[in-house]
Amino acid sequence: MRPDGVLFDLDHTIFRGTTLNMEPALRLLIDEYEMSDICLKTMLDRCNRLWHGLYSRSRDSGFELSIRHLCRFLCSEFGYDVNIGPKMERRIFDLTYAVEGLEEGVRDVLEELEKRQIPRGVLSNNAFSGQTLLYGLGQHSVGHLFTVVLSSADMGVRKPYPGVFRAAAASLGVSAPRTWFVGDSFAADVLGAQSAGMTAVWYNRAGTAVPEAPPCAIINHWREFIDRLPPLN
Repeated sequence: MRPDGVLFDLDHTIFRGTTLNMEPALRLLIDEYEMSDICLKTMLDRCNRLWHGLYSRSRDSGFELSIRHLCRFLCSEFGYDVNIGPKMERRIFDLTYAVEGLEEGVRDVLEELEKRQIPRGVLSNNAFSGQTLLYGLGQHSVGHLFTVVLSSADMGVRKPYPGVFRAAAASLGVSAPRTWFVGDSFAADVLGAQSAGMTAVWYNRAGTAVPEAPPCAIINHWREFIDRLPPLN
């Protein structure tokens, strides 16, 4: 089946080697909002407790705690009411979200889909908004190759909830049954996409053991994805 649209996970699917370090962002918040009475170490300790408390609970419950809400709540713990807007979020992203690069071959896939005029999108479980993630994709010269970028921070709900997959397909302008979804997480990406009626492709670059009769297509390298596309007429 030729897909009417293709959706991708982000971390470990498009982006390779992502890490998050909140300390520079906290220093930015202290400076930007003139919280000179707050010790960076104290704020970092509080942030770590919130991250491992509130954030882990939000993940377990299936709901998302956005980076904006986390930072605002953290500042309120010290008596400061701040507004984390899109520009500040991008500054926090630049300071905290490190990406080694793109997964090998993914640019070729995106360009092939563009050549075939198949819409492309991202659906990521991520504390940053889709607009900020699109900004990050632009830093790696592939932002223009996506029609839409959505994150769980935009919708408040995380994969594998099937509704977020259907919402992403609708934003892409296609129906879920005519959409392919590609991701590295079997539980969040493959099972979630299938529950929404999509065709799932498991990007298993890590070589995770698979069932004898896998319920989905499996690729270990992006060149295998291009081989799975129907031939051009």
